[in-house]
Amino acid sequence: MAGEESGITVFSKKIFGQFLITSQPQIIVNGVIVQNLKWNQNVFVSLSPGIRHQIEINFPYILGPSCRAMTVVFLQPGEVQGYRYKTSFFVTSTGNLSRID
Repeated sequence: MAGEESGITVFSKKIFGQFLITSQPQIIVNGVIVQNLKWNQNVFVSLSPGIRHQIEINFPYILGPSCRAMTVVFLQPGEVQGYRYKTSFFVTSTGNLSRID
């Protein structure tokens, strides 16, 4: 696995009927916004192996970040973990972030 990139893939999903959510979800790693994700697509996020990463995913909405979901990730060199982020019915509630591989 030498030379392979370590990181996570995130598939982001809105629940049916949330058509008013037009902003893309964002991933925050160790308190820093790293990149925007895309709804209904797998997005790869590169992370350094061998250290713990605090991951938060949310999306900007009227009152600020909504449907926050968090987890801690620890990767081995060359490892890629898959996750699925899903919004909750109420945007003021927490979202769901689960490992899928």
